[in-house]
Amino acid sequence: MRLPRKYGVSLHDLTKWRNKVLSGAESALKTKESDETTDAEKKALLSKIGEITMSNELLLEKIKKLENGVPFHLRR
Repeated sequence: MRLPRKYGVSLHDLTKWRNKVLSGAESALKTKESDETTDAEKKALLSKIGEITMSNELLLEKIKKLENGVPFHLRR
């Protein structure tokens, strides 16, 4: 027994569903190709975030040394 008959699905509907699945798969494959370019962009952005984070940490450490344990707002 064929599955479409068993579940009461017309051959026309089954063909439409198959075509939608195939077109969706094709779109997904095309999207994957464009994702490769964004991977390089993501790596570059993560690298930049790392640089900025390191700079912030160094600046905070420098501030601590310059304050000698006394916060700036308490020096007045």
